[in-house]
Amino acid sequence: MFAVDGLDSFDGEPIRGPNQVLANRMGIVMGTSHHEPMSRNQKEWTTWSRGSWDFEKNREELMEFWRVGAERAKGCETVFTVGMRGDGDLPLDGANKEVSVIADTLAD
Repeated sequence: MFAVDGLDSFDGEPIRGPNQVLANRMGIVMGTSHHEPMSRNQKEWTTWSRGSWDFEKNREELMEFWRVGAERAKGCETVFTVGMRGDGDLPLDGANKEVSVIADTLAD
């Protein structure tokens, strides 16, 4: 949320919020966490995006949402998180122990 505080509207262009600009000037490395991958945040999603927070059902909208976050952070020191978590910091729909075990196996 820090990156876009102060933006009253969003037209899809990767415009930095005042906090992101200030942090960059001060040499602060920005990042987001678990529910907010690719330098985007939940308030942006619930305010300006369409469809469900579900990669299987809304892949194109989510990919564009994240692309804008990466574009917006270009030139700033940013730590990007990639993992997707459920909306409102809940488990993802369809997430279960079996999926986790498969993911762990693939990572080895």
